[in-house]
Amino acid sequence: MALTKSDKDFIGSLLNVKKLSDVTRVVLEELIEEKGLVTKEDLKYLPTKDEFYGETLKILKGIEDLKSEKDILSHQVSKHSDRIEDLEKIHPQGKHLAIV
Repeated sequence: MALTKSDKDFIGSLLNVKKLSDVTRVVLEELIEEKGLVTKEDLKYLPTKDEFYGETLKILKGIEDLKSEKDILSHQVSKHSDRIEDLEKIHPQGKHLAIV
C-alpha cells in the first residue's frame, strides 16, 4: 500500500523535513532512528517473516478445519431434522395412533 500525500506530510512533519520525496530510504531510516521513533532494538522483538508466515499458516489451517467441521455438522443436522419430521408424521403429538 502506497503512502498518501497526507501520510508523507505527517511523516515529514515528524522528522522536520519539508519534502519527504527528497529523502532517500537510507536517510529516512537514519532520521527515524535519530528521532527515536523506532530503533533497531525495537525491531529485534518482531518475528521473522518465516515465523510470521508459519503462525499465519497455523491460523488459516484452523479456520479451514472449522469450515470443514461446520459443513459436516450442518449435513448431520439436516439429516436429523428430516428424520424428526418423518417421525412426527407417523406419530403426531409424539403418540402412537390407537388401533381400536
